Amino acid sequence: MRMTIPPNDRVLDLYTKTGDLPGCSTILALIPDWDLRFTIFSAGDEPHSIVAALTNLIGELFLPAVEIAAREEAVRDFARSHISSDEALNSSITNSTDDSKPGLGVTSWISNGTDILSLPANVTFAGPNVQLYPTSLKKVNADRETMLGFRAVYEELSLPTYEGLYPTWWSWAIVDSTYWGSLTSDEWLFAVDASGLAVSATPRITRVELVRI
Repeated sequence: MRMTIPPNDRVLDLYTKTGDLPGCSTILALIPDWDLRFTIFSAGDEPHSIVAALTNLIGELFLPAVEIAAREEAVRDFARSHISSDEALNSSITNSTDDSKPGLGVTSWISNGTDILSLPANVTFAGPNVQLYPTSLKKVNADRETMLGFRAVYEELSLPTYEGLYPTWWSWAIVDSTYWGSLTSDEWLFAVDASGLAVSATPRITRVELVRI
């Protein structure tokens, strides 16, 4: 199943399995975006109709509430500023969320004194809009901090789009295309503590870990 979630109508995928026997009906749904699942089992004269009605109620009422809760959790854990521990380097980033956009936004990015977000999109890997999306990749360090992998998508929203079969939304077409050495511009890491709070952020192409303010 696929549905759009308010407030920005992002696409949400649900992986489902249904099954029926005389007098019984069920559905199992897995939602990887939230590591969430639900199961409905109904028995009686019209069990399939009951399963369908309850599934629709979950989609209309419960899942939008989960999206709101997930955004609030992202604000609590990741929407903050990080700076280089080396003051001479002058590197920092600020993350936030925006109801009109999915993912975690990068609202400020200074790298070694350069304002990355102000550079023209055609001369750098970045654009004025940078959104970070979790990849579900993680590693627990010896100090019990957890490293979480994120994928950055760089967008120039003012560029025109074109209709047709050939893809023209280059934000996704150029993912993983800019390298410095062996590291790509879209690979980001966050270190989080045991409570889930981000304590550092690393745009890996810069090879600089930025610590939470």
